[in-house]
Amino acid sequence: MAGRGRATRRFPDEALRHCPAGGDAWIIGGAELYAQTLPLASTAVVTDIEASFEGDAFAPQFGPDWVETGRERHLSATGLAFSFVTYQHHSPHAQEI
Repeated sequence: MAGRGRATRRFPDEALRHCPAGGDAWIIGGAELYAQTLPLASTAVVTDIEASFEGDAFAPQFGPDWVETGRERHLSATGLAFSFVTYQHHSPHAQEI
């Protein structure tokens, strides 16, 4: 959904052309989109759900150059525990997106 201050784009390169320099861009997956944009990112904010689920698509794994810098633990109204986890990418090739 597009609206004031947000836009929907089909491809990462198209989306990046519309991002202001030095601003934040939020990537709202799926797995393939995450895999395409993770190498471009300097920061990742991930929802870590403390449960196991069956599935055939998964978010990409973070390599050793990603460092956890923050974690906010929460509990849903139904009792499901989850955390918002922030990672920083420590690579000279990363850029803000």
